[in-house]
Amino acid sequence: MVDGKKTKLSWTDADGTAAQIVLAGGSGTAYTPDGSTLRLAITDGGAGAKLSIMARGGNGRIALGDVTVTGALRSVSAKPADLTGALFATGAIGNVSVGNLAGGTIASGAGIIGTVSAFSLSNARILSGANLGADGHVGGGDDSFAGGSIKGVKVTGNIASSVIGAGYDSGADSDFLDDDNTVAAGSVIRSIVAKGGADNGSRFAASTFGAVRIPGRVDPATDGRFALA
Repeated sequence: MVDGKKTKLSWTDADGTAAQIVLAGGSGTAYTPDGSTLRLAITDGGAGAKLSIMARGGNGRIALGDVTVTGALRSVSAKPADLTGALFATGAIGNVSVGNLAGGTIASGAGIIGTVSAFSLSNARILSGANLGADGHVGGGDDSFAGGSIKGVKVTGNIASSVIGAGYDSGADSDFLDDDNTVAAGSVIRSIVAKGGADNGSRFAASTFGAVRIPGRVDPATDGRFALA
C-alpha cells in the first residue's frame, strides 16, 4: 500500500477459503507464520487506515491472528474473519465488524473504540484506554491503562468468559477478573447488546454505562458482572 492508494491482497487458507484483504490508507504487511492464520502489521500513514476482509470458497471463514496498528484504525469490515489474536492500535479505533472473537482482543491505546459487532465473544477482551506495549498483548510488563470510551458492543450470540472495559486497569497481575482492578473516572460504554446473553464469568467495566441489554435490560449498578468507578 503506497501513498494512500487502495491495495488488495489475496490469500487462500488450508481449507480452500480464498480471502481478499483490502487496505486503504497507510501501509501494511500480511504474513501467515503457521500457514493457516493471517496476521497483519499496519502503519496508518497519518490519517487512519481502513481494513476490509472478504472470503469465498472453503468453509467461508478465516482465522485472523494479531493485527498491530501503529496509529489509528478508522474501520474494520471483516465478518468472515474470526479474531483469535490481538487487534491493537496505538491510536483510536473506529467501527469494527468481525465474526467470532474467540480468545481475541481488541484494544485502543488512545482510549477510543467505535462500535464492535461480532457473532460471539468467548474468552475475549475489548479494551479502550489500554496501551499494550511493544508486544501488543495483555501482559508482558509494559502495559499501561488510562481513561477510555466504547461507543457500542453488538453481539448476535452470547458473551462467555469475556471482558469489555473502558478505562479498566487490570492491576499488576494482568487479571481483569480479580479484586485489584480499577476503573478510570469518566470512562464510558454507551451501549451493550448481546442477544444470546452473557455468563457470570464475564465482566463489564466503565465509569458510566448507557443502554445495556443482555438480552433484557440490565442495571449495571446492581448486577455483579459490572464494575464501576
